[in-house]
Amino acid sequence: MIDGIQISSCCTMGKGNISVAEDSLPIAEFTDRSDTLEITLRDGVWEMIKRDTDHDTEESISLMIDSMDDGSLFSVREGRH
Repeated sequence: MIDGIQISSCCTMGKGNISVAEDSLPIAEFTDRSDTLEITLRDGVWEMIKRDTDHDTEESISLMIDSMDDGSLFSVREGRH
């Protein structure tokens, strides 16, 4: 997830414009001067990945997730701060 955000946003750990907090659920929060965008996995997706993915299933789980539409994977919340 971190690599994907760095590649797609041009933010890097080295430049200090991205930070990582160790939490139990992957969440990406993007902020600028006044707006916030938060992207989280929908309920059940992270649990399914953790439950069903092992060395033997990682490729098939990855392909299944890749075929899912964004709306069924992610919840997006926009706001002002």
